[in-house]
Amino acid sequence: MHEIFLNTNVPKNLYKEKIYKRGEVIFNEGEVCERIGFIEYGHVSISTISYANNEYEIKSLKDNSFFGAFVLFSASPYYLGSAVAKVNTKVIFFSKDNLLKAFKDENFLINYLKLTTKESLQTQQKIKILSQSSIKEKILFLLNENKNRNNTNIYKIKSKESLAKLINCPRPSLSRVLIELRNENIIDFNRYYITLL
Repeated sequence: MHEIFLNTNVPKNLYKEKIYKRGEVIFNEGEVCERIGFIEYGHVSISTISYANNEYEIKSLKDNSFFGAFVLFSASPYYLGSAVAKVNTKVIFFSKDNLLKAFKDENFLINYLKLTTKESLQTQQKIKILSQSSIKEKILFLLNENKNRNNTNIYKIKSKESLAKLINCPRPSLSRVLIELRNENIIDFNRYYITLL
């Protein structure tokens, strides 16, 4: 069950469920967004094509994520990228009208606001990181933010690839800067953690 439904009594006739197979397209860039999708389980990659004709991943979405919320009510409701299921993925769809009806359930509305607020804060955090002028500054900014927010010098990473995507740099460049910072006794790191010394 997607966490949007926690402690709710939303009628089943307000939404539709669909399971996408691996590699199946959910929507294409430029299409009109007419519904919001809540990912109950699976993995969806949203990507676009750059000016140089290279594919670039905008967002990677997994269990309890959602898409379409920020364009559904927009004056320009067009998808900014194309979405593909990376594994078998279950999505729960609400049309705009049915989403508004579902908001009559107070707990559903509260869950929705929590999800969208969390997403907005993550986006603002990424903008802050990307506004730093160098890879070194991006890493140190991220580690300091983690220390201030979570009161710990240890930052957990899923992988160097995921960290490189987060700070928008090539993985080899990230590895080089991490080694430089370790040699300067500013950090220590392994496969799973970066420690701010």
